[in-house]
Amino acid sequence: MKKRVIVIFLLIITIICTCYVTYRYLNLPISIKSITYAVGVNDNKTKNVTINVNVPNIFPIECTVNGVSSNSCKFDLENGDYTLKVKSFNREDEINFNVDANEIISMDLNLESFHIAIGEKFELDTTIDFIGEPDKKINYSSSDDSIVTVDENGIVYGVSEGDAVITAKTSNGITKTAKFTVTDMIVKPVFDLGKQKLTCNVYTEEQNDYLDELLKERVDYAGRGTRGGAIAAARFLTLSFPYKVTYFYEHGRLDTYYEGQRKVDGEGRYHHLGLYLNESRYKNINDDYVKEKKATWGCPLTNYDDTDGWAVGAKKPNGLDCSGFVTWALMNGGTDVGDIGAGIVEDVRDMSDLGPRHDLTYEYANSDKYKIGDVIARNGHTALLVGKDDEYLYIAESLLYGVRTVKYSYKQRGSKLYTNYEYIEDMTDVYSGEGRYTKMFQIN
Repeated sequence: MKKRVIVIFLLIITIICTCYVTYRYLNLPISIKSITYAVGVNDNKTKNVTINVNVPNIFPIECTVNGVSSNSCKFDLENGDYTLKVKSFNREDEINFNVDANEIISMDLNLESFHIAIGEKFELDTTIDFIGEPDKKINYSSSDDSIVTVDENGIVYGVSEGDAVITAKTSNGITKTAKFTVTDMIVKPVFDLGKQKLTCNVYTEEQNDYLDELLKERVDYAGRGTRGGAIAAARFLTLSFPYKVTYFYEHGRLDTYYEGQRKVDGEGRYHHLGLYLNESRYKNINDDYVKEKKATWGCPLTNYDDTDGWAVGAKKPNGLDCSGFVTWALMNGGTDVGDIGAGIVEDVRDMSDLGPRHDLTYEYANSDKYKIGDVIARNGHTALLVGKDDEYLYIAESLLYGVRTVKYSYKQRGSKLYTNYEYIEDMTDVYSGEGRYTKMFQIN
């Protein structure tokens, strides 16, 4: 009995003491011990600063910054001035503070490796994610200036054949690298109407494979399926490829290109990925779609058309007709519109049906209502816009002169642009997006 009384007494004393300590603690003033912030990016990809508040307390607290409350005392804040209020039961404290974070969070060169020609310029598409106003200067360097140089603006220049590594470094030490290979298998993409015509059997299977990889690399970098991808493919064949592929009439179809007609495959058209430079590519060609033994680009093939003075039965180097080139460029750019011809034919899907057509008037050509990558055409002929400067439109096409890029002034009302072409097709809804491209290619 005596022991029980002692236990009860001790329990009462403990409760009284606990209540007293709790009462005293709850009435002690609360104080903000420290505020720290770390730079980050939130889930919405907006730049922010996360605030961490350290308050000595064993009970739940509520933090409020400029009217926004958080039980975790963490906030996503832009740079600026703020007031922090901390409350626990009937105790409060507040402090004014300033967020002034200026830091580069990340940097990306947007590629790991790339091939360029001797003399070719390539502008690195370097992107950085940052908060505030940090020093955004990026220092570029090359591992071997005798192969590749790079200037302070990230312009890479191919000097001689070989491999070199380009390094980019931010002001706060973030570093990225990319390997550049300079090759003589392609040429710098200048405007040149004097290219030598491709002849027969110039390339081995290995070389054809290599060129296919270079084409794929450029399209992938530009954005496969985008406007940039189509531009990259068209520029590659007309500007970067060392030779001019010849024009050849479409002989694969036995009739005109009506719905249900079999596609053309290899004679005047090559509706496959990659270039048609070696007999190894014959595996892509269906014998049912051609009239005679297959011939790669540049190899002799019998002509069956007497248009434009071509002699029926004469041998001509195989190449691409106009819509054959455009559909090849679109497909290799990742936008396959099908194997269709040029023209404006009612109830027949052809190149004029891809997007809204706009008459090629002087006013339209001098407006900003179209973009490179759009189709430019007339009835019976189609081409792609692949460049625009302050005076000229640069048009990739295949006509009797071969597959090449030509230029016409859009500033001169008497320009042949307005007699050689009738309309521009808006291709915005055809492509999956804009991708990566420049309005102009290397011009000198």
